[in-house]
Amino acid sequence: ARQAAAALDIPVLGCPVWLWHWAHPEDPRVPWERMNRIVLSEEIRRLKVDAIACLNVWGGTSRVAADGMTLTTEKVAHFIRDAELVFR
Repeated sequence: ARQAAAALDIPVLGCPVWLWHWAHPEDPRVPWERMNRIVLSEEIRRLKVDAIACLNVWGGTSRVAADGMTLTTEKVAHFIRDAELVFR
């Protein structure tokens, strides 16, 4: 994908979805020099909050979905922060 995008001069961004589960801030396996912070507008942040509110993982009064996934306050805070970190 990176090669095809480069041929068209289109940037490729990688979202480190699982990185936070196995890496630490100075982990040498991670190409930190390629990490970029993208500040989100208030509109985008509001849309993310609305999208999270639509998730049916809350299960009414329960925060545990049928598949056992728990959406904790900490996880919600992670998803509605003011920026996204991506790799270029």
